[in-house]
Amino acid sequence: MFFQIAFKNILRNKRRTLLAEVSIIFGIVVIVFTGALTNGMSWGWATSQIAEKVGAMQIEHRDYEKEHLFKPLETTLTGSSQLIEEIKEYPGVTAAFGTLELDGMISNGSKATTFFGKGIQVSAMKETLPKMERSISKGRPLGESQEEILLGPKLAEDLELELGDTVMVLVQTMKGGLNMSEMIFVGTQRGGDSDYESAHYVEMHLSAAQRLMRMPERVSQIVIGFENFETIKENADRLQELLNTNNSVPLRVKDYTETIPGWEFNGFISLIGIVVGIVLFIVVGSGIANTMFMSVMERRKEIGTIKAIGAEQKHIKRLFILEGFIISLVGAIAGFILAVFIVIAVDKMGGVSFPPPPGSSIPITVPTKLDNGISIFAIALSLVVGILASYLPAGISARLDPVVTLREE
Repeated sequence: MFFQIAFKNILRNKRRTLLAEVSIIFGIVVIVFTGALTNGMSWGWATSQIAEKVGAMQIEHRDYEKEHLFKPLETTLTGSSQLIEEIKEYPGVTAAFGTLELDGMISNGSKATTFFGKGIQVSAMKETLPKMERSISKGRPLGESQEEILLGPKLAEDLELELGDTVMVLVQTMKGGLNMSEMIFVGTQRGGDSDYESAHYVEMHLSAAQRLMRMPERVSQIVIGFENFETIKENADRLQELLNTNNSVPLRVKDYTETIPGWEFNGFISLIGIVVGIVLFIVVGSGIANTMFMSVMERRKEIGTIKAIGAEQKHIKRLFILEGFIISLVGAIAGFILAVFIVIAVDKMGGVSFPPPPGSSIPITVPTKLDNGISIFAIALSLVVGILASYLPAGISARLDPVVTLREE
């Protein structure tokens, strides 16, 4: 009965109700589309980083992050070949490769300097990071020969090396001894963005690094490729449980949210969208409140009549709150449906293009991906605002004196 009366009251002034609905629909569309845009930005950022640099997941010793700079040999993983094969058998894993960190001295015969770097499974890395672009500024990437080595550009310059020159690499082994190997310089590869890394970075085949360190079957980290982006996080947790059960070495599985540099900024972007939504719906709420106030003013005699025949204050209050709830619910559903169509249409057209950043002529295109969390937030916010905006007018209507209202002309 209350629903029937509420619907009839809402439809009495169709123009005013329509304006309230339009404001709610607009608010829902803005919030959902903004959420889809920020989600698409995060998706594009994550998928590019996964395919180019960090992989979907990384596995390392539990204490690696804390101790690898001070105890690099003690935080390596043993039985790496078998472990990698086990990981490849996990459903959804497309590829995996190991890396081994090492440091020591490198010399051209007349000059010597310190270095840090990695041994990498080159062929497996190409499968795991299919879109990785090696920033080779001179020469070529590592080939099949295990004796080839890449150096940072500044390191090669400081050692006055030409392509094809030999260098001597000296490291401390796991048992504290020294080991040296002669390697062939085939190209320059940046290991990072700083001048220090450019002047000290070295990269070689994993097997060569293991042999040089006298650490067969050991790696510092394992990088994993995964086929379904949407399920990476939950599968990282499952893989963690599986490895904890099958391995005595304490392992840690990190998903892309822990390995992509600056990923925490993504949460700040989402927070901005939520704040914008709250501010927007405060404005929308004022429109709903105005609609309900006008409805109370127009229906004073009607309210007085209802109270005169026995309706209590709580019934009157409930009726007006229900009207505000219905207006919000209809607007939220209509707005969400419209927003979904807009998000899908924009995504099929290629996303939203932004002007190119300084120094680039290529515009940035951001896909739109529906964010379920933001969508639920937008609908819930609409309903809460509708109820709150109706509460004060409902209270005023419930306190009207039927004797006074019935005497009004």
